Amino acid sequence: MNTALELQAELTDGSLITAIYNRSEPIEANTPEWNLTCWQRDEKPTFMSMCERYMALYGTMTIDEADVIWQQLVKENQTQKSRLSANTLPDNHTPEERLEESF
Repeated sequence: MNTALELQAELTDGSLITAIYNRSEPIEANTPEWNLTCWQRDEKPTFMSMCERYMALYGTMTIDEADVIWQQLVKENQTQKSRLSANTLPDNHTPEERLEESF
């Protein structure tokens, strides 16, 4: 079940917009702080690939059918992350990024 969430986002020019996105599972309140620099380095390439694969479906199926594909992509990504973390990847964060994450 997807849950639409609304967030206020501040743009670089200081203006505010409302961003709406769907999430298939609830966000845990005790998750670590999110860090853009770390996300761009660690997650963005995979996320962009997933988005490209999903957007290639545009116009070829219904939203519900495409959502099934998206959920498969998410599950594949989570499985791959689980395998990698099981192999105990080293912490590639710089000291500055770790400091940012602690706030």
